Amino acid sequence: MEANKKLKYLSVLIGVLFVTCISGALYYANAAAFDNKTQYQTAEKFYEQGNYQEAYVGFLRIKYFSKYHKISLLKQAMAAEKLGDWTIAETKYKQFARKYHGTTFGAKAEYSLAKAYYMNKKYSKAKQAFLIIKSHSQVENYRIAADYFLGKIALAKGDTNDTKKHYFDYLKEAPNGTYALTIAYDVKDMVLSPDEIAMISKIFLANQKYDEALVLLKPAPKPKTWTYLAMTYYYKGDYDNFKKTVSQGYSSMVSSILPEDMKDFTDFYLSLQQDKKKAIEDLQKSGMNGVLPDYLLYRYADLQPDNKKIEIYKDIVRKYPKSEYIPDCLVAIFFDFKNNSNTHNAIKVGKIYVEKFSGTPQESQMLFWTGKCLKKLGKNAEANKYFNKVISKYPDSYYAFRASRSDMKTQISWNFASAPLPDADKFDIEFPFDNLSNADISLIKLFLSVGDFAVLDEMPFDNYAIRSWIEYKEGNSAKSIYLANKYITEQTDKKPPYSSSVWKLAFPIYYSDYINENSSKRAIDPYLILSLIREESHFRENAISSSNAMGLMQLMIPTAIYIADKYKMPTPDESKIFDAQYNITLGTAYLSFVLDETGVQTPMYAIGGYNGGPNAMNKWKKTLKADDTDDFVEKIPYGESKNYIKKVFRSRYNYSKIYGR
Repeated sequence: MEANKKLKYLSVLIGVLFVTCISGALYYANAAAFDNKTQYQTAEKFYEQGNYQEAYVGFLRIKYFSKYHKISLLKQAMAAEKLGDWTIAETKYKQFARKYHGTTFGAKAEYSLAKAYYMNKKYSKAKQAFLIIKSHSQVENYRIAADYFLGKIALAKGDTNDTKKHYFDYLKEAPNGTYALTIAYDVKDMVLSPDEIAMISKIFLANQKYDEALVLLKPAPKPKTWTYLAMTYYYKGDYDNFKKTVSQGYSSMVSSILPEDMKDFTDFYLSLQQDKKKAIEDLQKSGMNGVLPDYLLYRYADLQPDNKKIEIYKDIVRKYPKSEYIPDCLVAIFFDFKNNSNTHNAIKVGKIYVEKFSGTPQESQMLFWTGKCLKKLGKNAEANKYFNKVISKYPDSYYAFRASRSDMKTQISWNFASAPLPDADKFDIEFPFDNLSNADISLIKLFLSVGDFAVLDEMPFDNYAIRSWIEYKEGNSAKSIYLANKYITEQTDKKPPYSSSVWKLAFPIYYSDYINENSSKRAIDPYLILSLIREESHFRENAISSSNAMGLMQLMIPTAIYIADKYKMPTPDESKIFDAQYNITLGTAYLSFVLDETGVQTPMYAIGGYNGGPNAMNKWKKTLKADDTDDFVEKIPYGESKNYIKKVFRSRYNYSKIYGR
């Protein structure tokens, strides 16, 4: 019997070996027909499809001496992690981390290795690894996340104090981070201080976990948590308890509440009041006036007619010189002086703003308009100093565009660029190798050579230009533009030169054939059409706005039907309107129609009419008393149309700087 068992076992073993040999022979025969690059690309397709088992095997097959082997190690580790096989992931991340310590890719591997230790319950190794990451990692997100895992390790060991220490260190850095809600659930049953209860309540509120917040807040000491209890009732829609909570504790507890929380509370409170003026007056009589007197005044001003509003703004400037609302107040005061022909005082306010609030969002506007006022008084040399400062400090702004017109002519030719757009299909943007090590660049080039953008997307590049380029290559135009803009905006000291690829990422060219065709047909500047599309949809063909405007040029169905009928085009439906060619053809026809309807050969008027409607633009032309086009734009009462003009022409200006058109 025993011999039969052995024989049976031996036959099975021989069978397995035979199958293995045949499989191996077939594999090597097959492998010979493919090079390692092809093998990598095949494995990557499996990875992209979510077939991580086949992907892992595919990456494993890449030969050791191939240049693709080193990047396949990282993909093997990532595939194993996706499969939940943390033992293999640990081995592979360790191999890769040893090779590329000190690089961005190495940092990714080291962080993932520490996670693998944790998932494999090797808590001592995990703790040591995360402590090193917290102290020395070049990637901020990894340093912050290390505290979460250190807290988890402490929790697994039953060390509540260490758990709370690391958890709340994490929350201080990332209150809305990936692990914030998990932390909130982990600590909700622990003994918490009022400040800690407030912090955890905020997380529950941010994640719409209102019942969990109430469980914490109802028994909590009120001076520190009362606002959050009221806000929870508000978010739940329980307005009776919201009002009850407010009435019970307002006057006695207001002094204990943080100012930043009081703003939210005040907004919630006022939203439920029919007579908001009286409500603010009541708040001003309460203890809150000692907490946020400037904010209450600022909110009160919004409820007043323009003449009284300006007087309140002046009052804020006089009484609260450190208020965060002073820049907004000064801008309003400046334009009040300017619009009432008090040019000298307008200049005084403009100079104060520029001197004291450098780098604020409205500085470019104040620099430009202070220059305009000086020019009006004939002080051309001084005016030019302000214009030049706008151009040098905010070269990509709408006001740099206006200041750059040396003759200060405000009428812009409708067709001020005759050259067509370059062919978008032949157009590519170079990778911005900014602030990277040679090893990082070498690895990036390898991943690019096999078309693996997914792995680059997972790397912790803190450079927005690089991340923008990755999104651009993956076809995510809106996100690419957003990240490139963010990169440019954050370069406050010195903007990158227009030769930098980041500008082309922020202002890319798409659909050049359709735009050029319709530009020629309608005698419209192609770059203006391009700029309009950029601002309307960020080149997303399927874009739908909150008002149900659709496609690249954001057309409403009724408008689209009217224009299609007028210009003898096929009647649009919801499927047709998302077609790029049709949408651009129809949108350009509508732009031409708006030009005709507004009757002024000025693109700035037509662009405003495109957004607000030609009827609204014609009404503004009749009613607004403006000195010139710049003044007219600033006085447009419809904020969306006013800002739309500025955004489109900012884009048009930057396209001209980037592409020389």
